[in-house]
Amino acid sequence: TEEPSQSEPQTDQSDSFTMSLACDPGDTRTTIMLQRICYTLDEDDVRRILDLRGFESTYDAVYVPRNPKKNMNLGYAFVNFARPEFAPACIDACSGQPFGDGDPPRMCSVAYSKAQGLDFMNQCAAAMLQRKRTKAARRLASEASDAGSAQTMQFQ
Repeated sequence: TEEPSQSEPQTDQSDSFTMSLACDPGDTRTTIMLQRICYTLDEDDVRRILDLRGFESTYDAVYVPRNPKKNMNLGYAFVNFARPEFAPACIDACSGQPFGDGDPPRMCSVAYSKAQGLDFMNQCAAAMLQRKRTKAARRLASEASDAGSAQTMQFQ
């Protein structure tokens, strides 16, 4: 076998393997993870960017985990597509491209999510709602406790 010359680009075998998986017509995965997205994006922003890149009406769920203390996302999002063939197209369209208007821009990395499908996306949404309810209940309990303490102090 011949050694590649210094002027020929080296190919990374892992990239070739990833691309061959993404193009496999038997692949039924529909959920991707957009990584290294701008921290200020929410679900509507991700939808808007996907629509601008030609994916309007191809996905049925978007989930962007957030850090409520910082009012920012965690730098990644999940998107579930209606049909498996849309996922590799999105991987190709978004990988290595800026996703949002960060300064400096962050180059997006896209991969299939380990968990797949609408059930996974619904579980994410339900978990987020449960966290919000738990946080609200704790806040109310704390406020009630603080009010009770203040009332106790007034009557002493």
